[in-house]
Amino acid sequence: MTPSAGSTTRPRAYRHDALFYNGPDDFHTSVSAFLAAAMAAGEPTLVVASADKIERLRQVADADLVQLADMGEVGRNPARIIPTWRAFVESHPSTTVRGVGEPITTARGRDELVEAQHMEALLNVAFTDADDFWLRCPYDIGGLDTTVVDEARRSHPFIVQGDSDVASDRYEGPEAATSSVLDAPLPEPAAVPAAFTLRPGRLKQFRRFVAEQATAAGLEESRVGDLVLAANEIASNSLLYAGGGADVRIWRDRAVVCEVRDTGMITDPLIGRVVPGDEEHDSRGLWMVNQVCDIVQIRSTGQGSVVRLHVRP
Repeated sequence: MTPSAGSTTRPRAYRHDALFYNGPDDFHTSVSAFLAAAMAAGEPTLVVASADKIERLRQVADADLVQLADMGEVGRNPARIIPTWRAFVESHPSTTVRGVGEPITTARGRDELVEAQHMEALLNVAFTDADDFWLRCPYDIGGLDTTVVDEARRSHPFIVQGDSDVASDRYEGPEAATSSVLDAPLPEPAAVPAAFTLRPGRLKQFRRFVAEQATAAGLEESRVGDLVLAANEIASNSLLYAGGGADVRIWRDRAVVCEVRDTGMITDPLIGRVVPGDEEHDSRGLWMVNQVCDIVQIRSTGQGSVVRLHVRP
């Protein structure tokens, strides 16, 4: 692959690419070319990838123009990635900026992968009106399942591979993300869950139930506190906005998972992914739970809404 792989001329508005590469050397060559063009143009760039890839890029990145961040920290919960990009763009007003973000790798578990894929689709919603922001998302086609690569073609308007840079013929547009992310199915737990029926006046008992189940599942004290805090926020919202009750289940998978299911409706696919303003009281809770949980899965259909909180040991 040549150092000039794919287009390196900046777009005039928001552009979202999937970069298909094969192995770490191909990644380094392709991303280095993208960074070289950005640095030559004086365009601030943020790269978020695995720690080993970031360390190698330090050899070619101008520290004054290129910020490097570990996806293992930034994107541990995929819902935190869009706020990271938004903060970077907003920190450079009236300036063309670039980004390289690799949220999807073979290291992701099943639920993480699904939420990372949703995040990729929602980027097209979050930055529809952005000016002069070019985001390139690498995908290792030699390691990822073909279904994951196919999904990248649906969530990215452009596909870059080698010297090829073409519009994706499978891109579904921001409307598809808005309509599909919230009603995507969730798998049933493999383990038998513990259950609790939430009703007005039972929040104290609910918190005790969550703490006991999380402790029994092996969470350390601080992580039990995180799950209780997040679950209490979701349960309080259910009591306030969803007819006064909810069905709760907790089980152990790769993480301890607390599910709150009620009859309420959630219509904003970006809820919990945008820093709430002073007047946005209703969105603060879901923002907070995304800061303390490893994954937050939100679904809403005509039958109601479900929120799954994942906290790892």
